[in-house]
Amino acid sequence: MKIERYPPRPKRFRACNCAFIIAGLGIMLVVFAVFAAPMLPAIALRIAGFEPIASASQPLTAAAIPTVQTHATRSAVILSAVGFGQMNLPASPNYSISAGKDDRGAELVQITIGAENIHALCLQYTDFCGDQGNPFRRAKIALESGRAVIAGEAFVELLNVWQAIELRLSLSPANAIQIDSVGIDGARYRIPDNELGQRIGEVQASANQMLRGLSVRIDEKTYPLFDIIITASQLVAVFR
Repeated sequence: MKIERYPPRPKRFRACNCAFIIAGLGIMLVVFAVFAAPMLPAIALRIAGFEPIASASQPLTAAAIPTVQTHATRSAVILSAVGFGQMNLPASPNYSISAGKDDRGAELVQITIGAENIHALCLQYTDFCGDQGNPFRRAKIALESGRAVIAGEAFVELLNVWQAIELRLSLSPANAIQIDSVGIDGARYRIPDNELGQRIGEVQASANQMLRGLSVRIDEKTYPLFDIIITASQLVAVFR
């Protein structure tokens, strides 16, 4: 008796099912990219330890700007910071320099920068206000009473994308910079108490170290930084 063996049928349905599964996964990925991708930076912040906080910020009161009886300067103005070098301050429409005495007779120097001129100075002296800054670029600086808000784009290594971000900075009574929060997509987050938060703290500490050693030399006399006053319209550095 002859037994005939039939060749196995091709597994068309199984292959077809696999194709449908792959197509379905592709559609799911597209839907995720469209609807969920904008949430990824916020998710990454939560994973990194950032906790969301209320959007409202407590207003700060700016100190009074002293009145200066000015006199003409007779030499170049040099701004310097211990450990950070020095910089000449030529005449510029982006800031004004007043040297003289206040109403109590104390000698002082004031450098005043209008809110509308801060971006021009930032472009002139830093990279992060331009398009080539890394890991922070295209920064815009806005002033509030006692506070500065820096909005720009930060490079998120975890996602390999540039993300719009906002930093809110305030000044303590000792003229120390404090990074209060990070903002993204309209939400604000506390600085975490972890390794990433420590890195932010190191940047903050470096900025404050520069402020502690900041001074201005004018008319052959050096004046250390005494006060920083921020209002909605101007930033004033007082040296005496």
